[in-house]
Amino acid sequence: MKNFSLVLITSILCLIFLCCGCFGPKNKRTATEFYTLNYDAPAPVAGTPLNFSISVEPFDAIPPYDSTRMIYATSLFTVSAYAYHEWIAYPSEIATFLFARDLRNSGIVQSVMVGDYRYATHRMMGRVESFCEQDQEDGWHALLSVSITLVKLNETDITKIICLQKNYTLTEPCPQKNPKGLAIAMSSAMSKISLEIISDIRRSLSY
Repeated sequence: MKNFSLVLITSILCLIFLCCGCFGPKNKRTATEFYTLNYDAPAPVAGTPLNFSISVEPFDAIPPYDSTRMIYATSLFTVSAYAYHEWIAYPSEIATFLFARDLRNSGIVQSVMVGDYRYATHRMMGRVESFCEQDQEDGWHALLSVSITLVKLNETDITKIICLQKNYTLTEPCPQKNPKGLAIAMSSAMSKISLEIISDIRRSLSY
């Protein structure tokens, strides 16, 4: 009888400890924070819009920028990614949206579409070649590099198909040494490169 009571008590205690383990406090997982770029669209350019329509094709990106990871580099040969900080979308998707928005808002052409060239006179294709943080002794910087190609549709002369092909690269200092600082600096870099692209497109279409 005593042995039975001892076994019963032991079983009850084990059950209590098991329940405490199941319903007790658990280690909280670190929540991932997401970042995007934010800057004002450029003001409309003075003058009559050029009689063209541009289709902005979805950009692509080279590795390791073909993901939502926030990449930082500490040397020419070493890159890493933040563990709990990511971009809200792929850098190529962010670049596509912002450049199309800026080009449309600039008003330099009649219309701007995304991924639909049925009624377009030109197609704009882009590639994100750098989209990262560079940690250097003189500070942290956002590095943005984008290549674009603007082609004329329904052109039979092969020498006139490509209207513009150029790489744009810019570094901007990060105001803070953290992912938010990277997002702020990258926004500034994107804004400046966007303005330069719009200016080059207008110049190339005006010839």
